[in-house]
Amino acid sequence: MTVSSRFLLTFTLSDWVFGMPLDRVQEVQRMVELVPLPQIPEGPKGVMNLRGETVPVWELRGLLGYQSASIDPDQNIIIMKWQRSMSKTETPSDEGTHPGGAPNPGESSLRVDRAGQTAGRRQGFIVDHVHEVVDISQGQPAPLEGVPVATYLSGVVRLGGGLILVLDVDRILARTNDRARFGAGPC
Repeated sequence: MTVSSRFLLTFTLSDWVFGMPLDRVQEVQRMVELVPLPQIPEGPKGVMNLRGETVPVWELRGLLGYQSASIDPDQNIIIMKWQRSMSKTETPSDEGTHPGGAPNPGESSLRVDRAGQTAGRRQGFIVDHVHEVVDISQGQPAPLEGVPVATYLSGVVRLGGGLILVLDVDRILARTNDRARFGAGPC
């Protein structure tokens, strides 16, 4: 098991409890009305305005291969930090930003850079319900065999009589990049 963080933000999706490394989570928002992106049918569910920044919001169910569910006002949006190292030839100005990291006027925070990676600073993921932050140091690793969506997990932890499926955040973000570039698969 290669869980990168001792603390996980836990949430439900379908009937499963998932965890996401807390150091990759910026904040949790209540469901808001999303602005749909009609020209990107396989892309984000829509975008939201987060304190003046346009943030793409993905349905995590679809990214993991679950059947889509209708948007519910009781759902949450987990806002994640996008951590991407620049190539040796890139500079912050190559990413379409002013010094200090602000987007150039009129530019969306969802851009595809020269390497084909989503260059937005934040991305949102719709989940059924956010629970709590847990310390997994008291848990026990569990096998991945028979666990759904194992491809997108960095591990499974048995804690407090239940299982927490720990998402591989980088793999999920790579999947959003693929969808933004190629429109592959339903979301």
